[in-house]
Amino acid sequence: MEFGRVHDCIDNVFEKHLSKTQEFLRQRSISKEKVGLTEAAKWLKAYIGDMGGHAELVGRNDAPIVLAQFDLGKPKTLLIYGMYDVHPVGGQIWSSPPFDADVRQMPGIGPCIIARGACNSKGPLMGFLNALQAIRQVDEIPVNLILTIEGEEETGSPTLPVFYQENKGSLRAHAGFEPFWAEYGTDVDRPTLPLGTKGIITLELTCRGGDWGGPVVRPVHSSVGAWLASPTLRLMKALCTLFNEDEEIGIEGLYEEVAPPRAEDEELLLRIGTAFNERNILSVMGAKRFKFDLHGVNLLRKYFYSPTANVSLLPQTNGDTIPSETKAELVIRLVPEMNPDRTVEKVTRHLSANGYDDIKISVLSRYPWARTSIKDKVVQCMLDTYRCHGFEPQVIPFSASASPYYLFTQVLGIPYVSGGLGRAGGSHTSDEYASVEGLKLFEKSIVTFLYKFAMQ
Repeated sequence: MEFGRVHDCIDNVFEKHLSKTQEFLRQRSISKEKVGLTEAAKWLKAYIGDMGGHAELVGRNDAPIVLAQFDLGKPKTLLIYGMYDVHPVGGQIWSSPPFDADVRQMPGIGPCIIARGACNSKGPLMGFLNALQAIRQVDEIPVNLILTIEGEEETGSPTLPVFYQENKGSLRAHAGFEPFWAEYGTDVDRPTLPLGTKGIITLELTCRGGDWGGPVVRPVHSSVGAWLASPTLRLMKALCTLFNEDEEIGIEGLYEEVAPPRAEDEELLLRIGTAFNERNILSVMGAKRFKFDLHGVNLLRKYFYSPTANVSLLPQTNGDTIPSETKAELVIRLVPEMNPDRTVEKVTRHLSANGYDDIKISVLSRYPWARTSIKDKVVQCMLDTYRCHGFEPQVIPFSASASPYYLFTQVLGIPYVSGGLGRAGGSHTSDEYASVEGLKLFEKSIVTFLYKFAMQ
């Protein structure tokens, strides 16, 4: 195989790869604020075109999908999922500006790119493209590639599912793949390979003044709180009914569809449990204790197979007032076999049954969970890749976060894997980072994976 020569090439040209990655990270592309999406998509289209791929912008004009192909007449075809949009940075305090993409020392890690998107997910996307560039300098890319890179992941991927449904024929591939860090500093402390991802529902809940009380026409000074009720407090009380004393979801019937772990997943849990270091994980998360008094396999099972809900009150700019309207965002993560539509119905029924039927529920996004099997050839290729580089990964049944991998499994009916060596972290928070050495290792592992996939 030629990947050893490509690895050497990466060592020789890595400063250019690092510079190109920083250039892309400096391009603001914030989907929730509709900032810079078209510019980022055009940047990607040009870069892919420069390396010999055919790229076009499809879907929405204001948040286009970058559809690209490397049709090389190879026996195997890989369908790539990627995203170029990032989370907002408002209200966060960074050690360097989030779109300067400076390289700084991080204690215990070394030189890192500090930038929004360095971890999630512009950094790994660029690592993948840089790896392709290096292959082309030494050899031919060993597989055909179809790339679908969206700019709406942080707003729930509303356009990409329609595109996949309408273009099933042209998206035919042997497997799906998202390039992403194996050591992702949110909830893992070693290179990790997930076999699934939770689904997600994002709801906007709005409480307005009305017949129940509260100001109706406009905000009023908080001094009249002895007379008027508060939509903010009412919404907070409504949200509290969604949880029990242990902060578990307390919505009636929500757990009826929750499936137990598969037999192969139980084997994974037992294997993980033998090396599970609770102190290390707490340190990675920057916390002092877990929410439940559970340990080992029981703690892992609770983590991977429990639906979760998170509440964020959306900011108001009315000062010391009682608002006429208050909004909150409710994010629910789904496990097998939970259905997104039925889950929304259960939330609606619950609020109504508890006397809050005046609260408006808007569905901002929703998509289901996905999973693959450790037996799938593409997963075995990634395992072989990690071992080739001297790492024995921790295989977990699920990532606790959500990604739209159901497009591979449920829409196209193909197996998938996500991965790539390297360390990054701080997703959605201040000082999001990607290790510089981790980026180089990531590129090399992508090269190895592509060659192994071609030979399977």
